[in-house]
This record gives sequence, structure tokens and C-alpha cells, in this order.
Amino acid sequence: MVEVVYRATKAATSIYSTALKQAVEDRKAALAAFLDKQGCHPDTEVYAHDEGTGRVIGVRNSHPDATPYGWRVDRRHPDAIVPNLRTKHGKKIDEQLAGIPHANGRRLLPGEMPDHCLAGHVLMHPSVEVLGGHLYVGWPKELPDKIATQLGLGVVWEEVPLSTYYLAREAAEVEEVGRG
Repeated sequence: MVEVVYRATKAATSIYSTALKQAVEDRKAALAAFLDKQGCHPDTEVYAHDEGTGRVIGVRNSHPDATPYGWRVDRRHPDAIVPNLRTKHGKKIDEQLAGIPHANGRRLLPGEMPDHCLAGHVLMHPSVEVLGGHLYVGWPKELPDKIATQLGLGVVWEEVPLSTYYLAREAAEVEEVGRG
């Protein structure tokens, strides 16, 4: 649930969208190169440890009867394989996986908008959406004054009423239903 919402200018939204598309393409290219180097099928599905980090830790096992050297079957996901960190080759594979860039849209936010914030004893992460050609960032609580003064309000960001944000979301949903 969001309590405070900021909207970026059209120019900042365009820059953000371009940077995010490039980050996604870079990740796809790095994953494809990694999978090719490992001898995996190009359509091999990868999975991440958690949504927060997005770090790739393994791949779906396309040949369950034979586990490749340096890999092991994951205990939590028996249809997936992860690097075997008990071997040198497995550690090398893990390093390569760690080097694959993550397309984290929060880290690409323009105008000094943080990707996370500590407010009191609460670590907050914003919601990020592009709606109606504008970039919206929602926070569950008011940002601390120290951070709010650095945002470039009026230049890149403007605080908008929640009603404006929810109207933009509804319009995007109606447009999506119209396409479907």
C-alpha cells in the first residue's frame, strides 16, 4: 500500500524507460552467453534466489538423467540445477552467475530518487510503474526530510495526490483490458 507518490516528468520517464530497456537487453545477452558457454539449450529457464536481489543461482535441468560437471541438483527445486560449491569448477560457475547484471528498475530511477530508504526502523522499497507515459514511484510512508529535500522536486519529480496515481492506474487497466 502506498502513502506517498511521486511522478517524474515526461523527459525523465523517457530516460528511465530507455535505461531499463537497455538493462533488460544486457541481462538477456549475458544470460544467453552464459547458457551457450555451459552448453545449455538457449531456451533454458533460469531462476533467481529471491525477487529482491534477482541474482541468478541456477537453471532448469533440461536433462534430468545427467547432471553436468560442476553442477548439482537443487534440494528445494528438484527440477533445477545449481553450481556445486564443493568443487573448483562449481565455484567458477557461481562467480560467472554472480557477474550477470540484474535489470533492477529501482536502481535506475532519475533525479536522486533512492531505490530504498530507511525511515525510522523500517527499510522501505518503492513501487515503480510507468502509467500513461509518466513514471510513478510510490512509498509506503513519508520519506525522511533529508532524502525528500534531495529529490529535485519541481525539476524531475513532483509529489502527486493518491487520487491522481489511482486514476492513472485505472486508466492503464482499462487500456489493457481494451487491448486484450
